[in-house]
Amino acid sequence: MHSNSFRQGTVPPYSFPPVIESETTRPPLSELSKALRERAEDSISQLRGARRGIQNVCYANSLGSESIVLTDLIWGSVPEIDIFSVDTRALVS
Repeated sequence: MHSNSFRQGTVPPYSFPPVIESETTRPPLSELSKALRERAEDSISQLRGARRGIQNVCYANSLGSESIVLTDLIWGSVPEIDIFSVDTRALVS
C-alpha cells in the first residue's frame, strides 16, 4: 500500500443520522465486569496507539461478531479510525 492511499478529501463526505439515546445504547465501560472492562480498555489503548503510530488507519469490518465489537470500540472511543465493510455475499444462500 502506498502512503498516499488514503488521501484526505478523496472520499465524498456522508451524513449520518443523529444518534438517538435509548435503552439500547451501550453501557459505559465502568458498568462492565472488571475482566471485560480491562479487555476493552486494552483494545482501545492498542487502537489509539495504532492511530498515533500511523496517521491513516482504516478498519475493514467483515460484519462478524468480533468485527461488530471492534467497530463499537472504534466508533465510541477512537472515531478518527475510518471503518469500511466488504459485502462478499458469503452468507447468502
